[in-house]
Amino acid sequence: MHKLNLRLVKRMLRIFLVLSIVSITILMIFTVTEDTLPSLKKLNPFYILLALFTVLIYIWLETLWLRILIWCVSGWMRLSGALEFILGGSFLTLVPFGVAGVPLQMYILHKEKNLSIGKSGSIMLVRSVLLTLILPLAIPVIYIYYSAILKQGFVLNISRYLLIAVGAAVLILILASLNTDRTRAFLLRFAKTEKARGIILKTVKEISDMKSTLREIFILGKWKLPLAFLVACVSRLCFFFLPYPILKGLGLSPPIGQTMITQVLLTYLLLFAPTPGASGIAEGGAFLLFKPLCPEHLLGIFIVLWRFFSYYLSVILGGFLLTRMVSREGLGTKEPED
Repeated sequence: MHKLNLRLVKRMLRIFLVLSIVSITILMIFTVTEDTLPSLKKLNPFYILLALFTVLIYIWLETLWLRILIWCVSGWMRLSGALEFILGGSFLTLVPFGVAGVPLQMYILHKEKNLSIGKSGSIMLVRSVLLTLILPLAIPVIYIYYSAILKQGFVLNISRYLLIAVGAAVLILILASLNTDRTRAFLLRFAKTEKARGIILKTVKEISDMKSTLREIFILGKWKLPLAFLVACVSRLCFFFLPYPILKGLGLSPPIGQTMITQVLLTYLLLFAPTPGASGIAEGGAFLLFKPLCPEHLLGIFIVLWRFFSYYLSVILGGFLLTRMVSREGLGTKEPED
């Protein structure tokens, strides 16, 4: 938990940079026309600054509701630790599906609040559940005002995949948590060595610890858990609002509702993108979904600005914090000389 596979992260960073540069180049080739430069002269700096302000407020709100959630089981977390959790996790989304971010975030919770793996896992599980609950609140609005996109093949197929995958994972976790003794006995049947038995016993102990922590969060948290969810909703509203000031900054007047709904769809679809940082897929998806809202000669410029504010900025800040953590706390694995 205290080590990062720096070789993997560096490899993913290189792939991310290559894919991003290629995607942006292709976008510019197909979208920049003779009308692009004159249109850019109408750029409104106020709305670009508003986009930056929106991102900074979003990041602060993300740290706030994380700290409220941790407050349910422990004391108040420092802002610096919460920033490392949020922005460091954002940087490590360069590794597809966020698999590298989980150990780092668990390490930060242990470092800041001395939380065990089970308790850290509980915090992260509840955080994921609260984020997931925001989607059902948005679905009725999306269905009423933007139902056509839900009928497109790629969105429909990905939605089915997400429902099955997430549902299966939640079901397995619930069954494992309901009866830890039976879970332990079942898993020990497959243990052929003492090392395997030790891993299974430790895993079951952490599941039991997670279960007790979940009870603590839901029972003792009382008003703190609903407060965390409320702040999470406001945080996500800021993020979903982000494309609007960017489009306004380019001199456009898009419908704010349709703009936010498009951002909702992209946000949830890109969570499971298989490329580092969803590079390539994010640019392509934005091209398809934002095309009705932005004229083609400005679409490439918009997507570059949208990616910078919605993702690149967090990755840059997260990379800075993570580099500082690695040098200060020795989180990196030792690498052989190239």
